[in-house]
Amino acid sequence: MSDHLTIAFVTAALHDIVQGAVQDVVPGVVVRVGPPRAATAGEKEVSLCLYHLTPNAQLRNADLPTRDAAGLLVARPQIAIDLHYLISFSSEDHLATELMLGKVLTALHAAPVLTGDELRRTVRARSAFAFLRDSDLPRQLDRIKIVPETLSLDELSKLWSVFFQIAHRPSLQYIASAVLLDAEGPPADEPRRARSAVTA
Repeated sequence: MSDHLTIAFVTAALHDIVQGAVQDVVPGVVVRVGPPRAATAGEKEVSLCLYHLTPNAQLRNADLPTRDAAGLLVARPQIAIDLHYLISFSSEDHLATELMLGKVLTALHAAPVLTGDELRRTVRARSAFAFLRDSDLPRQLDRIKIVPETLSLDELSKLWSVFFQIAHRPSLQYIASAVLLDAEGPPADEPRRARSAVTA
């Protein structure tokens, strides 16, 4: 079972992977969550941006009815989604930019699945993510896959056009799939009453 913290949990785990990958090859690099921003002189930065959410094509119709014939809640409604991320790299040193890109690319290729243990380690290791410690995501049965996303030049151009006055920079696109979210709330106190037929 997963809850409303799930999306932030996945982003936090990706942040941890990216941070661990680039800090060994480019000292002083900052990994931040959010859209790309204007470069500052001398700054080396990686931006991890969740820019799009889509229903998971395989699981979008797998959710079973959540109420029985009497109207009682028997299961929480669940939605399966894919998270689309843009990972962009910025540095005055172009070789450093390519070093960071290559390191993240190989790190995600070597470990393309987020497991419950990895997610728990992320939260324990990062005090900034302490608010995620109550999430149910580590108990989610299905593992979350991190796969590259291929965008055409036209799609890539449109994506970068939404970042105001930010020039295109080397970047990677990934999808986290499938992420499951359960609706919250207690079961109904009473079954829904069937409407009486109205006769003339």
